[in-house]
Amino acid sequence: MSYLFETDEGFIMNLLVLPNASKDEISEIVENRLLKIRITSPAVDNKANNHLIDFIARTFKLKRSQIEFLHGKKSKIKQVLIKKMDIQELESKLKTILT
Repeated sequence: MSYLFETDEGFIMNLLVLPNASKDEISEIVENRLLKIRITSPAVDNKANNHLIDFIARTFKLKRSQIEFLHGKKSKIKQVLIKKMDIQELESKLKTILT
């Protein structure tokens, strides 16, 4: 399974989210299954999830409403739906970030 795949509503990203990091960053693709994201917020009272949504929105120039949790709100492994964004555009931005 890939970390990124298309659906009728947009595309789904499989994430490994590591809270309490020294900085916010997309760090690597793990075994072509998960996109590893480090965020500075702690995993307390939904702060990390809210920070993750903000970080994804800032990084890919999206509105918060375009990002929806599908699975993993209480886990480090998460699945989010990104609505109304071209998958090629996202892949291009990720390639720039990861190189």
